[in-house]
Amino acid sequence: MLPTPRGLLAAALLLAAHGAAAPPSVDGCSALVRREPRSLASYRCFWDLAHTGQRLPAERALEAILRRQPDNPGALMFLGLCRDERGLDARELLERAVAGFQHAGDAESEGYARLSLFALECVVGRRCDEYRDQLDRAEALAAEHGLADLRSLSTIWRARDALAQDDLGAAERYLHAADASIGPAGPAWLRRWVLDQRGVLYLVAGRYAEALENYRALAALTEGWPAPHAMALGAMASASVELAQRGELERSQAERTVREALAAEEASGVELWSRYSGSFSTRVLLAFLLGPTESAIDDLERLELANARRRSNYPFPVLWLLARYSLDGSRPDGRAALRHADEALALCIKPSHDWERAHGLLVRGDVLWRSGERERGLADARAALASFERLRGRQPEAAVRARYGASTAFAHQLVAGWLLDPARSPAPDVEAAFEVMERLRARVLFESLLAARDRSELPAALRERGVELHERISRLQRRLLDPGLGPERGEVRQALGRAETEEASWRDEAARALPRFRSVDVTPPRLADVQAAMRPDEAMLLFQTWWREPTPEAPYDDGSSWVLAVTRQGVAAHRIPDGDRLEPQVEQWQALLERRDGSERPGAARLFRELLRAPLSGLPPGVTRLVLVPDGPLHGLAVDALRAEERGAPLAERYATSVAPSASLWLRWRTSGPPARRGPLLALADPSGLGRGSGAGVADAWRAEGAALVPLPGARSEARTAVAAGAPGSRLLVGPEASEHFLKSADLRSYDVLHFATHAVVDEDAPERSAVVLAPGAEVEDGLLQSREITQLDLAGKAVVLAACRGASGQGLRGEGVIGLGRSFFEAGAHAVVGSLWPLRDDESSALLETFYRRLGDGAPMADALAEARRERIRAGAPPAAWAGMVLLGDGALQPIPESVGRARRTRARVLTLAAAGGALALLLSLGALGWRRSRAGR
Repeated sequence: MLPTPRGLLAAALLLAAHGAAAPPSVDGCSALVRREPRSLASYRCFWDLAHTGQRLPAERALEAILRRQPDNPGALMFLGLCRDERGLDARELLERAVAGFQHAGDAESEGYARLSLFALECVVGRRCDEYRDQLDRAEALAAEHGLADLRSLSTIWRARDALAQDDLGAAERYLHAADASIGPAGPAWLRRWVLDQRGVLYLVAGRYAEALENYRALAALTEGWPAPHAMALGAMASASVELAQRGELERSQAERTVREALAAEEASGVELWSRYSGSFSTRVLLAFLLGPTESAIDDLERLELANARRRSNYPFPVLWLLARYSLDGSRPDGRAALRHADEALALCIKPSHDWERAHGLLVRGDVLWRSGERERGLADARAALASFERLRGRQPEAAVRARYGASTAFAHQLVAGWLLDPARSPAPDVEAAFEVMERLRARVLFESLLAARDRSELPAALRERGVELHERISRLQRRLLDPGLGPERGEVRQALGRAETEEASWRDEAARALPRFRSVDVTPPRLADVQAAMRPDEAMLLFQTWWREPTPEAPYDDGSSWVLAVTRQGVAAHRIPDGDRLEPQVEQWQALLERRDGSERPGAARLFRELLRAPLSGLPPGVTRLVLVPDGPLHGLAVDALRAEERGAPLAERYATSVAPSASLWLRWRTSGPPARRGPLLALADPSGLGRGSGAGVADAWRAEGAALVPLPGARSEARTAVAAGAPGSRLLVGPEASEHFLKSADLRSYDVLHFATHAVVDEDAPERSAVVLAPGAEVEDGLLQSREITQLDLAGKAVVLAACRGASGQGLRGEGVIGLGRSFFEAGAHAVVGSLWPLRDDESSALLETFYRRLGDGAPMADALAEARRERIRAGAPPAAWAGMVLLGDGALQPIPESVGRARRTRARVLTLAAAGGALALLLSLGALGWRRSRAGR
């Protein structure tokens, strides 16, 4: 939900381009009004004074002007904005200001006054529908009179309106439009406001590192401008606390930032600018950092009392923290906790309060659950989860929806933990916990598969703009891939960034133009349905990792982490360490793997004990296949290299493993009825001469961008092995023929397996830039088959093998999982993707895949073929780093090459062998006869 600022337009917005600093006294401002009585800058002077510790004298001077001139619109407007900052009703004053400017024919000032009125009543008063006509009228005035600054500011407030409606995609699109219209040389005050609103967007979306950098830039731009500078520092404090809770910033540094922001806000008089800044909001942050101490509780109670005396627009974190601290403090008080929670919910009286209501319901549910009223608590918690899911569903574009879901993932994990923990629930409910988990897990990927993907239905103009954008991005990337590009490389990178931002806005528009692209209602399967689809020798391990990262808006530090072990016979829940403890263990262990000296064995045994010993010990004896549904740091864990004992065999010796994004997706793949398979395979290898030392092509060019792509000498032989395993009709494309253009234009329905023997580029910060490196194949292509292009391929039911570095890795998004190349192939319809978690050596990858394809060509399921390949490498003495990083994502039971293909191949081989043997025998007989004849002739 959007922060609700005070003093929304005020002097920080208006006529700042005129540049005059506020005079230091009431007399100076009064003199300015006498000289320029029709200039808004004159009245803005009083607002500036209000933020230098002279609030009451400034307001009294404005009131004195209005006693002489009751309808003076400038005085009405800025007195209203000053009063609003103190929590007083300013609507009547602003409405009179609008009427006064309109009567005077001052279109520009009327437009700014209308924007102020809209901001107050929509964002603060939550009456957006009633007051959106003020925004419409301001835009009309800007268009009618050619007021470029007013038009840009109106667009910024369209973004603010979208944030108020929890529509992050539209907000980002409007901000992009405003940024483009203002330009780098536009008025500084407008550029500052774009920065401010973009920072708000990042904070709402949980993109805290980006928010911190954004507000640092804003703080630098507002040096010497007390109120806006203090606001920027306050927002920096909010982002810093969030990052500190995630371990991405030192807690002491975050506390210093909070205290610096509070000092600046108190000095400038910015009491409540937004939910993220102002001395009120920053005091809540400070109380949060202190924890449930008597001092913090006293501070929060004083803030609550101050709220009760004013028209507060954001009291919720105070009440939520008080509810939590009333139970966690030295004198637990359940009645007080419930009173605070009820009071917060009572303030959420409108549908537009969904964000606050969702958090408030979860706070009250937590209080009730911890107080022993579990049925009522669970009802509140379920209602909170439904509200969070509705908010997520308001984001039409899938990437925005996924990020939004990640910011509220803690709620589903918290409630699932309640349902499983015997210490919190006398009768753990595994079925209910599974349903809560599945509502979170890979939800947007599932929605994308259920939604329509035919963009030919887009309006022609929108479709053409998308084509133009993609061609522009390709042109810019081709330029960056030119090793001869000189000093203009930086400019090209900036142009590419702008084009990608515009493309993101286009995706949002496309999603709105096709309602079927929107979020769809996904009902998780019943646990019994998943069990019924499992084979007798299969088990599914579903992990949930909790992170201890409380915030003022989500003050929970007592969630729990679990693994559910599911078989056809039953389900068992086991406690595991939390994510913040597991992550450093996993990172350290996998770093030891790279040493290839056995030093990883103790860590492998420890992780096995913590994650797998209990769930595996309870499985039926016939289980030989594991379906892993990881979470958090476990997405990148090479599970097959774990072992029960330091000197024991690795897990790969006992089980064939596969990794599924969720049980819901696994069930969809398992029961979707794959098409009849004939087994042809398409392999693209060694594009543009990679590995032949030609010094040309994409690899050399990409190296100029710092990606250091080394030659792959085994790529062609590896691809030939793959093609040999496929059915008749399999095809191998190498060099220039292994092109992006071919793949995007070919009819791929003829193939059941796609094999890529090339490089991959994985960008964890910008997943949309991740790509499979191919030859371009056409002037309009750049040789980078990126995620947005992969999703448009028709790969229904296919298997994809990425014999490329890190094809199974990417950006981790809480709840949603890994955002990378593997996910893009799933969105294109693939049912299974083989890829690596880390860069593999070329010879080791080839050796592993040779066995994999031999078994796959015999008709083995994907997981079994990969398991046998791993075991062969283990028997050959290869270290885990050589085989554990190659994983199977998706349906491990998929058989892309029928057994009949393998039988036919073996039959042909026998015939050829017999024919060869027969030919040899005939040759011997012929030679013998010749020798006998010569012998006779000699005798």
